[in-house]
Amino acid sequence: MVSAQSDSTWLTVSLLTCDSGAEAYASFGHSAIRVVDRKRNKDIVFDYGVFDFDTPNFVWRFMRGNLDYKLALRRTNRFMREYVRDKRGVIEQKFNLPERALVEMYDFLLQNQKPENRYYKYNFIHDNCSTRIRDLVNGLDVKKGNPVTRLEDTYRNFLHDYLPNKPWLKLGIDILLGAKTDRVMNYDQQMFLPNRLSRSLSYYVYENEGSKQKMLSPATNLVPPQKMKSDFIFFQPLIVFIALLLLLIGLVWWQPRTSKWLFYFFGLIYGLAGCLLVFLWFFTEHTATANNWNLLWLHPLYLLFFLPSKGLKSILTKVVLVLNVGVLLFWWQLPQEINLGVLPLVGMYLFLLVENRHKGTV
Repeated sequence: MVSAQSDSTWLTVSLLTCDSGAEAYASFGHSAIRVVDRKRNKDIVFDYGVFDFDTPNFVWRFMRGNLDYKLALRRTNRFMREYVRDKRGVIEQKFNLPERALVEMYDFLLQNQKPENRYYKYNFIHDNCSTRIRDLVNGLDVKKGNPVTRLEDTYRNFLHDYLPNKPWLKLGIDILLGAKTDRVMNYDQQMFLPNRLSRSLSYYVYENEGSKQKMLSPATNLVPPQKMKSDFIFFQPLIVFIALLLLLIGLVWWQPRTSKWLFYFFGLIYGLAGCLLVFLWFFTEHTATANNWNLLWLHPLYLLFFLPSKGLKSILTKVVLVLNVGVLLFWWQLPQEINLGVLPLVGMYLFLLVENRHKGTV
């Protein structure tokens, strides 16, 4: 345990909020806790966002949603060096709490950093570097202030806010994440992302002997934020896939024989992608990938067209036709937000299906 002193200037605890990065894994930023212990001459960062690439069966455990993350303790200068190198801004907000509360936080982090306590099962939405800090703060004797946003935002809405310049990553996320990410969040759930954690905690109020004060101090830039370009990206999924659909129609019109092998080629791609969605829903611990309505158009049934049975193909043709037409007509009424970029993909296979059905090849 950390022994408290009468002079509270010996201990400073701060929230660090790091900007998004260029890599996919860094797109949503990062949160950490900085502790300056002047008694022991320590300036350290407690980081809940660390995993080990050398973990046995790393890729398989990552796919299964069974990967252990850990709380790591790092020197602040080493932690900051990484963000300076990657040109990612970092802000610091000090906790304006009495000494006993700061010591409680410090003790909790030190206890949590022990080998037997440091590991936890990472969950992209419900248990990550931000939610761990949220839960730590909620365990303190503080009162919440006014909410940052109204209760009408979903997980997917918040994720989209981070991806204005990454339309392809947005498409991938929208396809892989199911209907659970379209649920409206409560105030605590909104803090699953670093910037939202920082904004929400800025409204927390500490009451002590009748006086009130904001729990977090105003932000200080440790690494200057980088200006994000918001230029229009021409090669985004909707435009690219519409062009591909038109090219596909033109190719089949010019070379009708290509329709058959294109039908099976796209069927193989869509069928394998559908197997991935089924795997993520039913055979992993990822909660955000369950109840995925993209399976209406991206499913393993396409692979059954490779079987020689004409009777089966006839039934499959009708089933897939109904499903794909249904998605095109009613995508906006589904209980899950469907990325507009998938509509030309649905149209591509629908065109090939009708074309091959007309020719009697399926």
